[in-house]
Amino acid sequence: MAQDDICRICENFPESVLYVLCDCRIAYTTWKSIDNSLGLDNFFNKPLQVWLLENLSSQSTYQGISWPLLFSCIMNTLWFYRNKYIFEEDRTMPEGAVYLVALRLVRDYAAVQFEFIRIRRNVVSLCLNDTIDLHGTRTLIVAIKDKFSKFSN
Repeated sequence: MAQDDICRICENFPESVLYVLCDCRIAYTTWKSIDNSLGLDNFFNKPLQVWLLENLSSQSTYQGISWPLLFSCIMNTLWFYRNKYIFEEDRTMPEGAVYLVALRLVRDYAAVQFEFIRIRRNVVSLCLNDTIDLHGTRTLIVAIKDKFSKFSN
């Protein structure tokens, strides 16, 4: 956070994690661009922990996308551009494009997850058909799980 506690992007309000991810001009515009009704459910009027818990534990979807996944990717993108703005003095923050960048992250994650599931099914199928030895298959599965868990963390 800024040492003088004022948001360096909008230069109007004290900066906090909640302010950066939810209330700052860029964040607010991003959330409202997703769904104009977000403000009606007190989306912008909750303490940080409640706001995070409710959104990250939600079972809902938005246009077929898991809301917690989309929410996380948007927060990640907002934080990324905030840090570029402050630490790299990169003033090209794509105010209207944060949602699109986050959506691309969601799609990339979904593609990796789909590919992982496909590979796992192929490995299990090979194992069941005895076309490769069981010890080698277990080693391969452990290696794939290890790689995937590093990617998803």
